[in-house]
Parts: sequence; C-alpha cells; structure tokens
Amino acid sequence: MAYDLSRQSEGKYNVEVNIRDFFQNQTNKTFGEIALDNTPPTVAITFDGKPVKDDTVVYGLENLRIALADNLTTPRITRLQLVGGPTADNVELTWSPAGKDTYMPEYPRLFPNFEPSENYSISVTVADSQSNTKTYTQKFSYLPNNLVQLHNLRTLSVSSPLKTTDGVPLAYLSTNVLRKTNGEIAKGVQNATLTVRKDAAFGIKFNGAQAAPGESVEVQIDMGQGDNLLLPVYPSENGKVGTSEFMIQIDELK
Repeated sequence: MAYDLSRQSEGKYNVEVNIRDFFQNQTNKTFGEIALDNTPPTVAITFDGKPVKDDTVVYGLENLRIALADNLTTPRITRLQLVGGPTADNVELTWSPAGKDTYMPEYPRLFPNFEPSENYSISVTVADSQSNTKTYTQKFSYLPNNLVQLHNLRTLSVSSPLKTTDGVPLAYLSTNVLRKTNGEIAKGVQNATLTVRKDAAFGIKFNGAQAAPGESVEVQIDMGQGDNLLLPVYPSENGKVGTSEFMIQIDELK
C-alpha cells in the first residue's frame, strides 16, 4: 500500500498504522517519527560577523564563515567551490567545523584582486536528511591579511641578483621592523611561502628559493634581531621578457 503525503504540511509526525481484516482481526504498528520536508537548507555567508555582499572585501578567508540552517532536519555541505580571481581559478575546497552548523573553508593560496572584474565567487551546495539540495553563490573581493603591495620592479632578464654600482640590487624586497600580534619585534628565521601567478612570463628567485609560474615553494627569511631587510628578487631563467606577479606570505610571525 502507498499513501500520498504530498499535500500534507511540512513537519514531524508520529506514524501509526491500524490494519483490520474482514473478520475484524486488528493489529496496530507504530513506525515512530517521520519528517515531511521539501525545503532545502539555507546558507548565510559572513565575514567578521557581517553578511558578505558583492562589494565586501574579505581580508583572509580564515575569517569567512558559512552557517547552515534547516527547518526540520540536519543540514550539511556537499560541495564547496571557489572560482574567479585574477587568474580565473576554479578550485574545489574542503571545509572544517567552526561551531554548530557553521563551517570555514580550507583554501589554497589566493592572489588578491584589485579590479571588480577579478572578483572571486564562492559556491556552497547544501543538502538535508531528506535529500533537499540547493546551491548558493556569493561574490566578494579578496585581500590577504597584512598585505604589502610593492611598486613594479624592473630588472634585466638575467637569472642573477644584479646590483647597481653602489651595491643595491636592481629589484628587491625591503622591510622595516616587523612586529608580531602582541607587539613584540619579530626576530630570527621566519617561515614564508613564495607563490608565482600561473600566468607569469617567468619564474622568480628569492632568498634561495625558486618558484615557477603557478607554483608555491617554502622559503625562510632570517630577520636577525629584528633588522631591516633588503633581499634581491630576480628571474629564474635568462632571456624571458614580460611581467611576473608573485606573492611572499608569512602566515605567522614568530
């Protein structure tokens, strides 16, 4: 036997079946609680506790939160996708819990976008226990935390740290004293990552590390006793002409 419950209001019901035959023999069976749910879960994407909008600038995806809600059953994420940006990325993301029915994305290294046409979009596909599913998409701009943007560095297409007559590298990264979150001066060896955009014309060498276009490599930077730094940056191969955008990221100063 089949029963059509499509016109029944959504909600949770206790199901009990009573069966009687021609001879008035009767049996009852309780099937427990069932949920009639045709509505997919909802998603709220926030940054620092505020809703993300198309013109929101997200500083570090670690502060992005995805909150799920469902009227009757338990919601879950089934897919998380990040697309767009200056290099037209299309990445499947994983996620981790950040509270009850709240999650944060685990993300690759992203380049900042400075033009509206380079915005990122995050798509969240969710489902509930009744297999109701829906995909939500939200655009945003992205900038890393503590971003320092350099001016354009011009150098010769030579894979060597060339210097001027007064001993200054043609292209270099310089820093003043860097401080940790508690205000103390960062000293000693710092672990960093050198990433070169995948559309770069050539790879980059920096402080003993070399990264090809589209590659991220680990690099160590010795801050000494908190001294100012001047570190050369130069092409990884000779004879290449064009532009190469790169990023040096220190996740945590120590």
